[in-house]
Amino acid sequence: MAERIGLSKNVTLEWMELAANCKLSGKTQAEAYPILNEKIGEIIHSPVNSKQIRVILFNMWYRPEDWFLEASMKAAENLPTDERIGVHWVLLLKRYQVFYDLCVVIGGLFDYRDEITLAQIRNRIFEKWGARDTLQNCLSKNIQTFKELKSLTSADTHGTYRHNVMILNNAKIMQLMCVAIIERSGKEYLTWEEIIQSPALFPFRVENLTQADMASCEHIRLERMGDDVVLRVVDNYGYEKE
Repeated sequence: MAERIGLSKNVTLEWMELAANCKLSGKTQAEAYPILNEKIGEIIHSPVNSKQIRVILFNMWYRPEDWFLEASMKAAENLPTDERIGVHWVLLLKRYQVFYDLCVVIGGLFDYRDEITLAQIRNRIFEKWGARDTLQNCLSKNIQTFKELKSLTSADTHGTYRHNVMILNNAKIMQLMCVAIIERSGKEYLTWEEIIQSPALFPFRVENLTQADMASCEHIRLERMGDDVVLRVVDNYGYEKE
């Protein structure tokens, strides 16, 4: 896989929230820059590391300026931090293939055990991406981001993790999850059951939502296929996404 990893630094939930609030308050990227720079600089003193963190935050909350970002902003409005975690999650899924692949690896490991190790995660993600030095160096930082998003907690043994469960009952966030998971899966469509059981959603338990709630999103089309109903992503003009 030749794709760039991109997600090379830990990003705290506080920084994600600050970037979101800058965007929601109408600040441009240029106006958000010094605000984020000052907050990140309280902890990170390396200009190179600070820049890499800012790039991740801007990729999440400022670019590209597309319908997905606009829908993410609408979903995030007036939500407290804990309920907004799902929006940060879906933006990371959408922007970074490695985040999706780590979710699939971690969620898949938790299907069979209550605790998993960093070594197990490393071995599985190396199968997907190859044993890259860059991935090796940033893996612990990626795990820290998962912990910031309250999806993982450290177990008693060093390098071992358990996962938390968060309720997902917000239709707007779930619609975005559907789009990101279908696109990242590389498939043309998925059933509702395949989406809600996806390991990419490993810390979330979907409640009080059905596939019918997804139909209100103009970028999701529900189609009959044999005995199943499938969800397909469509673009701004109603055509299937290629």
